[in-house]
Amino acid sequence: MSTVLPLSFKAERRYLHGSDFFQVLSDWAVSEYGSEAYLSRLSFRRLARNCCLVVLEKSSADLLVGEGEVTSAQGRSPFWLIETDKPVTERCPFEETGITAGMVLREKERVAELSEINGNAIDEVIFLTKQLNYAISPEVDGNWLFGQLQLEMPLQRAGRPLRIVMRSLLANRFSVNDIYYGDQRVGNIRFIVGKP
Repeated sequence: MSTVLPLSFKAERRYLHGSDFFQVLSDWAVSEYGSEAYLSRLSFRRLARNCCLVVLEKSSADLLVGEGEVTSAQGRSPFWLIETDKPVTERCPFEETGITAGMVLREKERVAELSEINGNAIDEVIFLTKQLNYAISPEVDGNWLFGQLQLEMPLQRAGRPLRIVMRSLLANRFSVNDIYYGDQRVGNIRFIVGKP
């Protein structure tokens, strides 16, 4: 079984953005596994520039963009992301700076916080983490990119402040960052330096 993911390029990017994958896969998870289902893991192996499919059986490694897992009442269900040769034709506007407006950065503590709700949950997590990574390690050979997300519960902020805490930074190329809503740890997000 395979499902075409309705993805478009975000703003001027020439690759499909991880936050858009998260959104469409979250919708797919609910339609496939029920209203309580959520994306508990999403991991990218490389950037995708063409239309992608979600499949339930592992496929050829050269087509593989990423993989993940849905948690639902039925348990944990793995999936894989496959890139096709069909070009992406849609582009959607996006203003990144509005997402992080009001953010407080505490570089010595390696913490970024956001009290206001400025967008959807995954955009807030990704762009706050991106700003934190650039604040702590600004001189990188490429760009800080979203590489992996592991969640212990759904991303449901419910008015609580969002806090990203950098747990580790390896060779200024790979970071592990914990995600908190208020004092509750929700999961972690990993960033890697790459060249889009």
